[in-house]
Amino acid sequence: MTEHHEYVPPQPIAPRLQAHPKPHIGPGIDDYRRAHAVTVGPGSDAWWAQTAMSMLDWVTPFKTVRAGGFEEGDTVWFPEGTLNASYNCVDRWAFKNPDKVSNDKF
Repeated sequence: MTEHHEYVPPQPIAPRLQAHPKPHIGPGIDDYRRAHAVTVGPGSDAWWAQTAMSMLDWVTPFKTVRAGGFEEGDTVWFPEGTLNASYNCVDRWAFKNPDKVSNDKF
């Protein structure tokens, strides 16, 4: 059986990103490679755990960073943890900046 894949054109870069490109890691490719190296392979779970704890507010903290694997396609991240996506995406910002209205265009 032959698989058929429909061509999907790439999405254009948002104008607000074209006007003010700001890489999150840099300025050079070596900086990116160093940052990437700590996120993969043996020992990377410690980096992911520290990053998840420092960047997100957890309703129920996780105990396990990652379980399963690519071999069986059953990878799961932070399985015991519970997040409130609305709180992490919107409410934290609103509590920190109660008098600021965002002027970002989506």
